[in-house]
Amino acid sequence: MEKKELRELGWRAEKHDLENLSSKKILSKKPLSKAMRKYLEKKLESSLLNCGEKIPMHPIALCIPVSYEYPHFFRTLRSLHLSAMKALSYLGENYQAFSIVCCINARENDALEVKENNAKLLHELRRLQKTEFDGSFMNLHILDYSHEGAYFKKKDGVGLARKIALDWALKSGAEVLASLDADCLVSENYLYTLALFYQKYKNKSEWALCGFSHQEPAEKAHKKAMDAYETYLHEHSRFLFDIESPYYPVALGPTIICTSEAYVRSGGMNKKIAGEDFYFLQSLIKLNLKKRIEDYLFLASKVYPSARLSKRVLFGTGTALEEILGGKKKGFEKKQYIAAKDFFSLFNTMLLSFYEREEKSIEMLLEFEKKVKNSSSQVYAFLAEDRFWIDWEKIVKTHFSSKENLRKAFFERFDGLKTIRLFNYLAEVHKGDS
Repeated sequence: MEKKELRELGWRAEKHDLENLSSKKILSKKPLSKAMRKYLEKKLESSLLNCGEKIPMHPIALCIPVSYEYPHFFRTLRSLHLSAMKALSYLGENYQAFSIVCCINARENDALEVKENNAKLLHELRRLQKTEFDGSFMNLHILDYSHEGAYFKKKDGVGLARKIALDWALKSGAEVLASLDADCLVSENYLYTLALFYQKYKNKSEWALCGFSHQEPAEKAHKKAMDAYETYLHEHSRFLFDIESPYYPVALGPTIICTSEAYVRSGGMNKKIAGEDFYFLQSLIKLNLKKRIEDYLFLASKVYPSARLSKRVLFGTGTALEEILGGKKKGFEKKQYIAAKDFFSLFNTMLLSFYEREEKSIEMLLEFEKKVKNSSSQVYAFLAEDRFWIDWEKIVKTHFSSKENLRKAFFERFDGLKTIRLFNYLAEVHKGDS
């Protein structure tokens, strides 16, 4: 990217806009909780011990894995800058400064083109770090995992990169962690809503989600595929909400925001090469399965993930679009939804009727197995193969005295991953049906 183009991006806030921002916006150190101390001792990414520069970490950190994203990443930074300016105009002297943490990464077996692309990006980011992201308005942390001795192994990928960025922010003292993608744009009010979450809501909700809408592709067929994929995501989420599953939110990395305490209590980000955002959100949801699904916190802002075609990961937006363009239908058939709905309806009806009775017995709850078998032999077979009924008996005997505890234990056992596996099992059973 030419220097002229970089200048035209207009990074800086005007000097007079920053005069009222005091040093108190930099995070003050607080005593570590037991969970925090345990995470830092046992689960913190070990390569971070001698990583990064000594730059102050603001209370809110935007954590971004970056690989082969020159010059696209500058659009993301520009989007964040515009959002920060809008937050400044809304909040005035209550403006909350932000830190951007980017993990520039490449695998040891990646093509030279990837490593050279990262090198160009690193050069420009280091210049911007000193000239444009150097104050209390917004600063930039650069973690370089794209050089000899620091390359990822062949089996590593976006999960590890996301974990490194998040762990660095945590280690450096951030209180709110937001996950973003390097090719993702944000709405103008995005950082304003993160500031509100930090200032007003983080003690009421340990995590939050913002809305999303993928960037619109230029090509007609590509756009049609993108529309079909988003329709599937929203319809599937709505179905899970209707059956009262706590795992109903769409799991997209750039939509996830959480407190540092929630991050460590959930076990932190995993290192999976794909689907890391799904597993991380599931872990956050499991922190409080007694929480009503109507009480989940959704911020009034949006992120705009890229709609680029890609096969860099085993599954995700890019891979799904490739499959749809190749003629594969995304989603599940009506009969699979009906079978799953009947299973969850039986569970919810059983809970309601059981705890309304004056006289209760464990045997009444154990009859759930017989009812599922009579309703759907395929769902019953899946659960039997999964050894669910053995665990169900233990769950009932341990938690039957409390409706809330029984429901919590059920969804700990039958979580979001298990729900997807049920759908995939039913799809396989019905393959070839007319």
